[in-house]
Amino acid sequence: MAPPGRYLHIEPMPGGRALIDFNRAYNPFCEFNEKYTCPYAPEENRLEIAIRAGEKRFR
Repeated sequence: MAPPGRYLHIEPMPGGRALIDFNRAYNPFCEFNEKYTCPYAPEENRLEIAIRAGEKRFR
């Protein structure tokens, strides 16, 4: 089974803002060693449709 996603640590910034850099996302430990467990979402929380997402253009 594939890992449950990639992880990010988000540091809060002044003014209640946060900078999210997906280039710093990493795989959970269970991706590299079977001694670690992965937190999988329950089956009823999974969608059977594709979610298309990408970079949004900003003007």
